[in-house]
Amino acid sequence: EKSYNDPVQFWDEVAKELEWYEPWTETLEGELPDFKFFVNGISNPSINLLDRHVNNGLGNKTALIWESENGDSKFYTYSMLLSEVNRFANALKSFGVEKGDGVAIYLPNLAEAFIAILACFRVGAVWNSIFSGFSQNALKDRLINFEPKVIVTTDGTPRRGNVITLKEKVDAVIDEVDSVNAVVVVDRLGTELSMKEGRDYYWEDVVAEQSRVCEPERLEANDPGIVFYTSGTT
Repeated sequence: EKSYNDPVQFWDEVAKELEWYEPWTETLEGELPDFKFFVNGISNPSINLLDRHVNNGLGNKTALIWESENGDSKFYTYSMLLSEVNRFANALKSFGVEKGDGVAIYLPNLAEAFIAILACFRVGAVWNSIFSGFSQNALKDRLINFEPKVIVTTDGTPRRGNVITLKEKVDAVIDEVDSVNAVVVVDRLGTELSMKEGRDYYWEDVVAEQSRVCEPERLEANDPGIVFYTSGTT
């Protein structure tokens, strides 16, 4: 009821429960469709999703459970997840990704998809998730428009008894996407792939030697973080 009757005060109190480098000067500026929340407030989503919990003594609590169609599973505590996010964030930096740059995440629901997203927030990159069932042309259109520096994908993924070969789809369109510095591939099924030297890298290889510490980028509350495309039917 309070969120309807006094939304400014309601969200002001909610935001005060989070961690900020610098407090906001105005809780709400403008109105729909032109508005900003927490103007001049400086923070980073990954701090509040990960570091905050580790610092509050919850590092050994389970943060993420992943399970596949065939019963494969992984779990991550907050400390484990923070470590993996920092390693991939440093990998993104090694490929030249800076604040405001695009990273395309063309993955099914893997744990690495969550890690990649949080790593993008960590470095201030703008991420776009592309549905793994999209056609080759739909993938190409989105990549050309989004202009990512890095594409994160996988060799393939089981879907309703079939295997979708995501890396093959990327290979078919990437020559038309000039912005890409690197393609990072999660080895999901152990498929033998065509890997282009200097452009294609396996996830495990790029994170292997990265530091588990990555200072979060300081972001203003209204900095862009995500680009979503419609399915095309709307």
